[in-house]
Amino acid sequence: PHPKLRYLDVSATGGHPGSNESLASIRRWIAPYSGKFKIRAQLHHTRDKGDGIRGRLFSSKQGLLRNTHVFNETKGINFTDLELAKGEILDFTVDCRDNPNSDAFRLTIDITRVGEAEYDEPGMMTTWDSQADFSGPPPPPLSKWQQLAHALIQTNEFLFID
Repeated sequence: PHPKLRYLDVSATGGHPGSNESLASIRRWIAPYSGKFKIRAQLHHTRDKGDGIRGRLFSSKQGLLRNTHVFNETKGINFTDLELAKGEILDFTVDCRDNPNSDAFRLTIDITRVGEAEYDEPGMMTTWDSQADFSGPPPPPLSKWQQLAHALIQTNEFLFID
């Protein structure tokens, strides 16, 4: 394990919290526009050891929205029409409670815009899936030298070096 982060891990399908509450595994979503949203999140803990995990949903404007304890089961963190403002942040957090043993989890999140508004544009995204649409920041752009190196490596001259 990492000396400071311990077993902390976040992936497209779940992860593992760190060794205490301050090292929670966090999935973040930012509302691209105001409106009502349906949230369906499933938190799976499939171990019969340890003391389970705690799943929480925080809003940057509304505070703690949901708090649930999951041990060797699946629980939902669901809302049918949660009103969100443009730019409001939702953090789905999972922490280890008291004991970090056997706390691997699976977390799937689906967020859907409820209803339509007059300002909707064609092609405007209205559904987000945590496995397909949640990701980290994009990698930084390549420098001019890095771009040149990639171009050279991809040329035919470097494919067949004797």
